[in-house]
Amino acid sequence: MPKELKNNKITIKSYAKINLFLEIIGKNSNNYHLLQSIICFIDIFDIITFERSNKLSLSISGKYANFLQNDNSPNIILKTIDLMSKQFNITPNFNISLKKNIPIGAGLGGGSSNGASIVLAINELYQLNLNDKELLKIALEIGCDVPICMNNHIALTEGIGEKITSLKINEEPLFCIIINPNIHISTKEIFSNRLAKYRQNQKMIVENKKIIDLIKNRENDLESTAIKLAPIIQIILGEIKKQQNCLISRMSGSGSSCFGLFKDKKDLEVAYQNLKDDFPDFYIEKTKLIYDKI
Repeated sequence: MPKELKNNKITIKSYAKINLFLEIIGKNSNNYHLLQSIICFIDIFDIITFERSNKLSLSISGKYANFLQNDNSPNIILKTIDLMSKQFNITPNFNISLKKNIPIGAGLGGGSSNGASIVLAINELYQLNLNDKELLKIALEIGCDVPICMNNHIALTEGIGEKITSLKINEEPLFCIIINPNIHISTKEIFSNRLAKYRQNQKMIVENKKIIDLIKNRENDLESTAIKLAPIIQIILGEIKKQQNCLISRMSGSGSSCFGLFKDKKDLEVAYQNLKDDFPDFYIEKTKLIYDKI
């Protein structure tokens, strides 16, 4: 018998993430890249609503709806629903509304976050009572960033994304500016053309550290490749770095989004105005890091 829908409606915020650093250690036997990265969530999110219906439907609105509708790649929401429907004998009779606020193909994990939200929502809607190990297995079938998005807490991630060590950060959340030049960069293309050599795996001591102390001597190994494919990224990073009291400027994930971190909100506001003048046609948002579980 198909499992019965237990709730009529649920709404979830699906948060964006940034890679505070991202280093490539090597490959495993299945040819997947092995990474080490600290991933932190930011106060920018998509909104996903599930509502009981007599069939499955998906409607997309928001600033980036057209980008997603015109994308020829499989929709991660429908892919996740199909996977869970087959595994748990579910008839997915609900309308899904996605308000897409996170830029597409931007290194901000919008798709992975959406996939994680779907898994958690279906677990709740159908009262599957899946444990952490079962949720992780499903998450890895969807994508390597989905486990951390399901964990939704600042963490060190290793391996192909399956090893997650949540971090305790004993300081006020840093402020963050995000700039995306409205360029969609293919993660597959970035990894295929990667310029940086593999690194030695570094054992990180993560207890009672400040964010900047953890990341200041680390890098994003995909940055140089992304700059070769989209030189505007280097210009953006340079302009962010010039801003008063900017602690660090870096690219997130495989790009094309770049970020800068600030301790004081006043410095963030000044940087925002300056960068809006420099890049009037780009996506620019003020936000802050989120250290606690969302």
